[in-house]
Amino acid sequence: MRRSAIALLVAIGLAGAGGASGAELRGVRFEDRLLEEGVPLDLRGLATMTHRWIFTVSAAGFYTEPDAPLEDPLADFPKRLEINYFYPIEAAQFADMTRHWVALNLSEAEYARVAGQVEDFNALYRDVTPGDRYALTYLPGRGTELSLNGRPLGRIAGHAFSRALFAIWLGGDPVDESVKAHLLGRE
Repeated sequence: MRRSAIALLVAIGLAGAGGASGAELRGVRFEDRLLEEGVPLDLRGLATMTHRWIFTVSAAGFYTEPDAPLEDPLADFPKRLEINYFYPIEAAQFADMTRHWVALNLSEAEYARVAGQVEDFNALYRDVTPGDRYALTYLPGRGTELSLNGRPLGRIAGHAFSRALFAIWLGGDPVDESVKAHLLGRE
């Protein structure tokens, strides 16, 4: 898939706010704290993702345990990324975007080790309409769960897969450095 099409899906650009308290961003509410399978997760930062700095495609909130080491946001600790969409996006587009950005953040050998899991995860995606919210939740020992509007769609085991998936937004080559900084509460 061409990078321009990928850019639409991952919404290059930013107009957001960071911080450690609950907030509303572009009419989307993100709670201060969530309890995920008994694990407390605090809101660390918020970002809106835009296409060509014009169209706001989504609003996102990133959650971790209160004492999580954010100098390495891909480390093996509980985390959650919630993304609320303002435009419809097809499941196949999410799958293409996931393949592209995971591969971009990994070596060929690393990608080969998680490629099957990426495809299993891609099979979980559903089309979204405005107002829908995906949540990606990683819990050590339990894996990475994808849910849509609070309904679990499936879970993929292993920390290596979690690192690969969350690298899309928080890795060395994220969709946008400003998005990463805002999600981590640095801007």
